[in-house]
Amino acid sequence: MTIKLTEMEEKVLTGIDNSEFGDDLTDQIWTCSIENTVPKGSLGGVLGSLSKKGLVEIMDWEENMPVVNLTQKGVEVYTTQINPNPVKPL
Repeated sequence: MTIKLTEMEEKVLTGIDNSEFGDDLTDQIWTCSIENTVPKGSLGGVLGSLSKKGLVEIMDWEENMPVVNLTQKGVEVYTTQINPNPVKPL
């Protein structure tokens, strides 16, 4: 399965893998840990696009503290299209 990804979407998916939060690719991480992966003010739109493609899930943990995680489809796309050797275990 190949899904067309923008450069910013690829950077965000890589940022999720490289985040200091979460022990595996499907664990929730704070979005603040990946906000520097794309230009200021762009993260919400990029995450929205990834969510529409079914690659991430976004949830509110606390007020103004959203978390995000890769879906199983997101893991498959990330490991086949971007990085076959992720930092975090599958």
